[in-house]
Amino acid sequence: MKTENPLYDQLEKAYKRIELLIDQINHKWFLYLKTDFIEKDAGVLTRKYDGIQVLDALHIITKEKEQIQIQRFRFLEKKDSSIDTSSLLPVDLTYIPKAELPLKDITGYEIVGNSSKTLLLKNKEGFYTYLDYNINSRFYMLMLVPTCLYEAHPFDEEYEGYAKVAFLDEFGSSKEGYLCRDDFAVDQIAKIQLYTKEEIVGKPKEKRRKNF
Repeated sequence: MKTENPLYDQLEKAYKRIELLIDQINHKWFLYLKTDFIEKDAGVLTRKYDGIQVLDALHIITKEKEQIQIQRFRFLEKKDSSIDTSSLLPVDLTYIPKAELPLKDITGYEIVGNSSKTLLLKNKEGFYTYLDYNINSRFYMLMLVPTCLYEAHPFDEEYEGYAKVAFLDEFGSSKEGYLCRDDFAVDQIAKIQLYTKEEIVGKPKEKRRKNF
């Protein structure tokens, strides 16, 4: 992903030194950030959870008992912060350890796909939707469509920026086609815009690229 966020870029450099570890006594998972200096101890980055999945340099999925959340690391741009996190610092970024920010509760969903900074989610009834976690997107932390898809594939599987789906419209008729990653997120079945293969192939390539 190409970002325009310098803070993200700094965190992405530090992300290469992040490790997922387990507390053997409490059987809890946490993220641990190595330092470049042998004489300094590495730092605990997150609180401890029953489970952690790293999505990218900013986002993690945490499981605590039955609750599943998408969370984001908290950090400060100012170097003169009163918070002493010297062992956790990349060059121009200050982490706030153990202070991750809950963004989205996805309890009850299963993650079945992850592409284009978009999670493909499936609920207990077997229907799908997509969740955007691209921090530069205008759809950030939004479900792109209602949880109504009975067939859904990850984005970019066939065409860059598109995902093949199928659902029943408001009249009970089956609709099949491709969602475009650049379209606006919708909250009603009637507003879902589908494209055919012919429409996708017929567009100039620059019109088919992802919005990030």
